[in-house]
Amino acid sequence: MSEREQIGLGQLSVLMLGFLMGSTLLLPMGAPAKEAAWIATILGGIGGLGIAFIYTRLALRFPGQGISGYSRLALGRTAGGLVGLLYIWYGFHLGALVLRNFGEFFLTALLPTTPLSVIILTLMLLCAFAVRHGLEPVARSAQVLVPLLVVMVAIAAILLAKEAQLRHLRPWLSDRPVSILQAALTIMSFPFGETVIFAMILPRVRPARKVSGTVMRTMLATTALLTLLAALGTVVLGVQIRGTSRFPTLTMMRQIILADFVTNLDALVVGAWVFTGYCKVAVCLHFCATGLAEWLALQAHRQLVLPIGILMVGMSILVYQDVSEMTAFLNIWAVYSVPFQILLPLLLLGIAHLRGQPAAHGQDE
Repeated sequence: MSEREQIGLGQLSVLMLGFLMGSTLLLPMGAPAKEAAWIATILGGIGGLGIAFIYTRLALRFPGQGISGYSRLALGRTAGGLVGLLYIWYGFHLGALVLRNFGEFFLTALLPTTPLSVIILTLMLLCAFAVRHGLEPVARSAQVLVPLLVVMVAIAAILLAKEAQLRHLRPWLSDRPVSILQAALTIMSFPFGETVIFAMILPRVRPARKVSGTVMRTMLATTALLTLLAALGTVVLGVQIRGTSRFPTLTMMRQIILADFVTNLDALVVGAWVFTGYCKVAVCLHFCATGLAEWLALQAHRQLVLPIGILMVGMSILVYQDVSEMTAFLNIWAVYSVPFQILLPLLLLGIAHLRGQPAAHGQDE
């Protein structure tokens, strides 16, 4: 494995944080839970930790192997190959959805006269260029820009404090508990469960023995950040506006007025969001290219990046008709993702345990 395909623990953490924030910042997370959206976010994050535990245990049991590799080791060549191919499809589908999320965001909020295909193709070309040069350059850029996003969110939270009305948070449990649970399950799937595609990246992280702890800490940090944003969106916008806005976080950021004359500070945050979209699409593209290369027993994945990227662009344009359909698909995605995020990883881990394939300990390489 080349040095450009290896990353450190800190790079893994910021890359995963950028991936998790990604389109999560754009869409109305936890809307069914109304004023309890922040509670649903915490519950979804806890469920995401369980999913992360499963795929990090698989990485320990099959060191140096991606999903295609250890699926064949656990299930045999035919069944394992089919599972590997299904995961490649999942990463491809996810990448197309994220591309469309950001395309619709720019089309609706910023560039209404620009063709959707131009916006999506521009983001994909940027991602393809980066992925062809290796995972390490993508992660290195994340080290610079993702912390800036976190700082911007923290500053925005401080500036929005004067707009907050805590009465919007009460009563916490006025809605039926089933609505909170429904919102929590959706959040567990999107974004936390989607990190299952990092199973192709974990074999490239050094030192390998500390990967599990890094993943868990990153998930906890993201849960805290998204919980803050959910609560902030509710107290600033109110339940009704947050629940009906297509892009509630952008709507909230546009409330910022500094010193009574400095406005449009949301443009800075939008710039940071673009990078989180780049992070998420790049990870999906890398997952598909490396997974397919592993599935086809190729030595390198570079030649697969551009063809997969072009197909992903086409898929992203066809996948939705409009923004309303895009938002409604979140509930379908939660069910659709269950086999990829929970059932298949549990099956692989259970079979590995029954066959006595031991977890590797203390591996640094």
